Amino acid sequence: MRIAALVLLGFLSAAPTAAAQSADALAAYRSGDYARAIQICRPTDPDALAFLARARLAEIVSADRMPNLTALDAVRAEAEAALTVDPGHTEARLHLAIALSLMTRTMTDLEAWSSGYGPRARELGEALVKSDPDLYHAHGFLSVWHIEVMRRGGKMGAVWMDASLKKSREHYAKALKTGARDPGLHWQYARALAALDAKKHEAEIRAAIGSALAGQSASELDAVMIARAQTLKDRLYEEDYRAAEAYAQALL
Repeated sequence: MRIAALVLLGFLSAAPTAAAQSADALAAYRSGDYARAIQICRPTDPDALAFLARARLAEIVSADRMPNLTALDAVRAEAEAALTVDPGHTEARLHLAIALSLMTRTMTDLEAWSSGYGPRARELGEALVKSDPDLYHAHGFLSVWHIEVMRRGGKMGAVWMDASLKKSREHYAKALKTGARDPGLHWQYARALAALDAKKHEAEIRAAIGSALAGQSASELDAVMIARAQTLKDRLYEEDYRAAEAYAQALL
């Protein structure tokens, strides 16, 4: 089993290749042709199933709209299939955590709380950083998880789920130790903070955006994350905080 390098959403572009995939599938993935990567993927083992889940997530994340449950459920099924064969598969566990978190974003508050997806996603992320404290992708995922809980659940939800900005910042700081060049890491953190309160967290958002724009672009998905960071920067430059928040809330 290969350890994958990716995290929530934008971090997907950094993942190393699954050994079972053809050069054509990997090239299609890096170029942003996720439909072709999915079409030619042969999910014959846990690595391949995880690659297929990764390609589906990248396709979902790169779209300028919120995902639907059907698409996310396919990701969940593929990740869970990989884990059935290899329960410790790092990439599959991370993809499953991402899919579950994204599924809550398509639900009403009541549906999200009753689904149990949020706690399970956190458990998966925390298990990953426990087994590998240097896995920046999982730290990045958890940094966003805490902010999203605060945004959706407010003070009561944060208390109930034990979520806080302090813990989010701690995970982001840990992610920076090995993932500072990943634009997706910074874009996701900036996006989450902007969706929470663009004006209140403007300085921190600007710093994360700056890091995203200075990051290393190794794929089409990286380019998408960098472009979104630039658009958010423009909104903040215009001091249009409501537009910045709406933009951040509408994207992944």
